[in-house]
Amino acid sequence: MKAGGGYVRAYDPIANESMKSIFPDLNFFTSWEDACKDADGVAIMTEWNEFRGISLPLLKSLLKSPVILDARNIFRIESLKENNFTFDNVGRSSIK
Repeated sequence: MKAGGGYVRAYDPIANESMKSIFPDLNFFTSWEDACKDADGVAIMTEWNEFRGISLPLLKSLLKSPVILDARNIFRIESLKENNFTFDNVGRSSIK
């Protein structure tokens, strides 16, 4: 548990190993599905193709609640709304 009361479940298809030495207290997983399972929400911080191909219905089914921070703007706002996600993004309006 982190000082603020939360757990971080991390996954990066390229940087997992190097990030373990920088952030040894995080829980690292070998797939985005495992990292998201039973999480309260998800933050997308990189734009690897693996993340661009995420099925929003599958992601929603893995999360405790459909909450997402899309820091790389890889998901269409319309798709997030269609799948009833509570979301935020960086640099673009969520109103469309």
